[in-house]
Amino acid sequence: MKPIYVYRDARRFAFASEAKALLTLPGVSAQIDRTALPSYLNLGYVAAPQSIFRGISKLPPASLLAVEDGRLQERRYWRVPAAIDNSMDEGEWIERIRARLDESVGMQMVSDVPIGAFLSGGIDSSTVVGFMAAHSDQPIRTYAIGFKGAAADDYYNELPYARRVADLFHTEHHEIVVRPDVVALLPRLLWHMDEPLSDTAFLTTYLVSQFAGAT
Repeated sequence: MKPIYVYRDARRFAFASEAKALLTLPGVSAQIDRTALPSYLNLGYVAAPQSIFRGISKLPPASLLAVEDGRLQERRYWRVPAAIDNSMDEGEWIERIRARLDESVGMQMVSDVPIGAFLSGGIDSSTVVGFMAAHSDQPIRTYAIGFKGAAADDYYNELPYARRVADLFHTEHHEIVVRPDVVALLPRLLWHMDEPLSDTAFLTTYLVSQFAGAT
């Protein structure tokens, strides 16, 4: 869910879910790791194990780090299969993927508060909402964000698609239409982001999260 930032030297080992926490340590500064810049320029973000800060790394996906008796041991507990299993046809793959998605969503449905989801009307969020609805005897809360203003805003407005999905699965649907003041939001959001990210979706994610929290 969150990155694990790690700092280590000859005397210390420290970790945190935000790089800014490690930057408060004596002797640690926010110097840019120039070897991480190609990753950012190619991908739009700095991929683990590197971070944008020199001396601070990120724990890679599907990995764990054990600290015992002053020793650090990093271990990978899952890897993408090196080869494709060609023993199954397309129909079997579809059923297997559907079953895994159903299982994954079902595992996340245990909660002592109402269940909700961000819904854009795209394939990913629509699929998740569909499985959520199948696992719940109560309407799922869905939240969508739209834009109003220039022609570009209308082009990126996905509310009509989100409404169709919400109607299909009979969700308790909530919408917000905004014209975000990006200049005012950026300083606060960049402080939270820690590292540069070229995907501007973090702006809308923040706004719809704020809306959902107040609903």
